[in-house]
Amino acid sequence: MSIEVFWQLPVQGDGRALEPELWTRGDYSAHRKTPHPFARTGVQRDGYTFYDHLSQIAGAADLARFDGLWVPQSAGGEDPLIVAGAFAREAPHLRLVPALRAPLLSAVYATKIAVSFQRLTGGRLAWYLHNEEDDSDTWHGRHWSLAEQIARTAEFLDVAKGFWNAAPFTFKGKYYEVENGGFPPPLQGETLPLIYLSGLTEEALELGARHADVFLLPLAPQATVQAQIADLEQRAARHGRRLRYGVTGDLVARSSDDEAWGDLRRRWEEVAARTVPISPRVPRPASLPGFDELVTGTNLWTGFGQVRRGASAGLVGGYGALSERIRAYARLGVDTFVFSANPALEEAYRVGEKLLPQLRAIAAEAAGPPSPSNHAPSNTQEQRVA
Repeated sequence: MSIEVFWQLPVQGDGRALEPELWTRGDYSAHRKTPHPFARTGVQRDGYTFYDHLSQIAGAADLARFDGLWVPQSAGGEDPLIVAGAFAREAPHLRLVPALRAPLLSAVYATKIAVSFQRLTGGRLAWYLHNEEDDSDTWHGRHWSLAEQIARTAEFLDVAKGFWNAAPFTFKGKYYEVENGGFPPPLQGETLPLIYLSGLTEEALELGARHADVFLLPLAPQATVQAQIADLEQRAARHGRRLRYGVTGDLVARSSDDEAWGDLRRRWEEVAARTVPISPRVPRPASLPGFDELVTGTNLWTGFGQVRRGASAGLVGGYGALSERIRAYARLGVDTFVFSANPALEEAYRVGEKLLPQLRAIAAEAAGPPSPSNHAPSNTQEQRVA
């Protein structure tokens, strides 16, 4: 059993409340105007930017020895690839996983960026190729169906893999075309970024079966995750492949179950009590479910997606209870856990100090005593369990 844990950088803002419209960490604000106040002191232009806040979170994740930083895609947040590059030196022990929209990218130029990233970081870049339904006012001005996005991503990966591994490479598809392409000798030999994919549509599942190294599932009751893994195993086998699996979700970890549920309930009640929208631009549902209605399993709560984008479900509980929940998912074949929490800085330290040691112990226990050939210390991502 192996367990790797990624910490998500809040590129779309950060704060203590559940509602993003109230987040004001760094200089980020959902109501940003130019000029706008810097939230650390309330004094304009004090020099503390959102980059500084993200830098602190990356440093905390590095000190805690998470396995990597997850950098999500969001319309109003910083660009994931730029953020990943910015923190490559500041978080030298972590894998960096930016979420990219493949239909917006040149497959050939994306591989050139990636090979440079791998050379400069010792191979610490991975790709999360993310597809989702576009809003009518999507920021990039292109409106593709989810099925077409996935078809474009499939060709993107066909080109990226061929260009990386099979020079001279020629390809003519519906969306991409390459003639005798490939890296010159000085750039050859680097490792293609690990590929993370997700999605529950038929097209997304088939894409994952063909191309994913790690397929990410939304946090859900264990029986649901088990069934999804079984389906993906069959699909991947038809392509002669085996996949790894991960789950993504929010995390509220405290000393006890009562403390964790109490903290979350208090924040939910603050949301439910607010009858006036925070701003005219912020849609509010006609009514919110009751807190207890959103408890769908042991230590599992599905209210996060009611008030913000991102993971809809999360694990809530004491450190011991959460470690057992994670152990249960690991026994199903899940070895990757992508967690987010807010405020991200304080929670990174909390999880790193209290929960990660328990997960390391679980993985070490499952692995058994090391063989004599494994006594030499190693700093590689694959051999360090966080």
